[in-house]
Amino acid sequence: MTAYGVIAFADPAWRAWRNVDRWVPRVVYRVGFLAAVGTHVYKAGIASGITSNTGRPPDERRAWIGQTLALGFPSLRLLRARTAQAG
Repeated sequence: MTAYGVIAFADPAWRAWRNVDRWVPRVVYRVGFLAAVGTHVYKAGIASGITSNTGRPPDERRAWIGQTLALGFPSLRLLRARTAQAG
């Protein structure tokens, strides 16, 4: 996702990327990246709620939230599986 953001917002990366993909306008990349960021923030919020409702310690909560913010759905899926196992 980092590379996606760099291509969408950094002019040198965008110019280099145009050698690979000439058809998709830059605005599409920018909107797609911002949508992905929003999705990751939303999923981190869900992780926050799950860890809060299950009484996890603060350091573990922060770890799950940060991991889910960075990785998105795979982390949230793992958290849900771990919560189901424990419950």
